[in-house]
Amino acid sequence: MNRRMTRSVIGVLGLVVSAFLAAGDDGEFEFYLDAGGGRGAVLAIDVYPDEAVEFDVVGRLRTAVAGEQGIDSYAFSVQHDDDRLELVAVTITGTDIYGTDGNDGLSRCGFFVAETVDNETGRGFAGYRSGYFVSITFLPPVGDFSFLFARYIVRASAPDRAAGEGDFEMSVEFRDGLRGSGQPVNNFVSFRGNSVRPTTLPLELRVRVVDSVDFVRGDANFDRTIDISDPVSILRSRFSGDARVLCDDAGDANDDGVLDVSDAAYLFNYLFRGGSPPPPPFPQPGPDPTDDELSCRPPRS
Repeated sequence: MNRRMTRSVIGVLGLVVSAFLAAGDDGEFEFYLDAGGGRGAVLAIDVYPDEAVEFDVVGRLRTAVAGEQGIDSYAFSVQHDDDRLELVAVTITGTDIYGTDGNDGLSRCGFFVAETVDNETGRGFAGYRSGYFVSITFLPPVGDFSFLFARYIVRASAPDRAAGEGDFEMSVEFRDGLRGSGQPVNNFVSFRGNSVRPTTLPLELRVRVVDSVDFVRGDANFDRTIDISDPVSILRSRFSGDARVLCDDAGDANDDGVLDVSDAAYLFNYLFRGGSPPPPPFPQPGPDPTDDELSCRPPRS
């Protein structure tokens, strides 16, 4: 980079910093995190003890300004505190921002940086999207745009269930100050030459540690229907190994606390010979009223 280009970059960055220091919140811009529940979402997750569950979060930017000019740059700093939560990946691929200027999300006169952070300033992800040398407007003045995808893992252990009935809460939120490869990052958008503080909304996580999910007794393959495939699944899992009982408690059709061939016989008798229906929970799903060693932990979809 030659000296003239270096001076230009430093000059533009200086203007951005100066504008940021003078910025206020005009309510026309908003950063929020979406995990399927909309703005200011609360995400409920059931986790088995000693299990890790992955979930995706979308970073979104909402603009609602008058006129024809949109945002030309922004920065973000998203953090979490709980040790049971881990950020595993961040990407812009597939977002609304990606490729909007015809160059795979990288402005022809700009740059985009997003990186995971875990240091003394906090844990999470931070980054920015900006034009340089000249003002680059890459977002319309009104709209709601995804600008980043993040993947997290939440973990739980048996002690979590013992301490507090298995429920705990945590959050992922926009907080200033994460330091990636450069200086600490603050949340702002650049609009008409001024840096403006956006409104920010967090993602609240409510985690329930469960030993077993609700089930319908007899639904061995956990497809929410009791039919011939259920006793067949039990038999094939026992003798040929090419099928699985996806819910042991449900496969225990006669509720004797043991998953074996007698459960398949019980289901055949109920389905085709007018035998007794399975004991509760049946026909509506529910927890197992019987204290035994079985549980219902079907694979995550």
